[in-house]
Amino acid sequence: MGDRLRFAVLGPVRGWRGGAELDLGPPQQRAMLAFLLLQEGRAAAPQTIVEALWGERPPERALGAIRTHASRLRAALEPDRARPEVLVTAGDGYRIALPPAALDATLFRTRLAAADRARASGALAASRRLVADALALWAGDP
Repeated sequence: MGDRLRFAVLGPVRGWRGGAELDLGPPQQRAMLAFLLLQEGRAAAPQTIVEALWGERPPERALGAIRTHASRLRAALEPDRARPEVLVTAGDGYRIALPPAALDATLFRTRLAAADRARASGALAASRRLVADALALWAGDP
């Protein structure tokens, strides 16, 4: 497993490097991470992140908070790297660069799609197993 990163958003937001759980910081910082993870590699502009975290009533220094969260998340995700490769700057925004299997939500959708294909081909037992495997990825309340 090495130092491979993986993340869970199907329940509390959590992350691991290898077998060690990461300290992802306070709730607002975890929410930013979850939002970026759910973008599946697409860049998010700062204003989009602000709207996702605070809605129509962001604090006066919301953009500064976003930059602080990004800096602290980078330190948690890649503590020994001078130049980030996971939480990267994209234009004036940010994106998360990870393989699809690193996120439980992506695995969930992949398993459900495989279950649909199995059901369509008449492999009902396989379909049930795949749905059960997908549901097993959930861990508590998101």
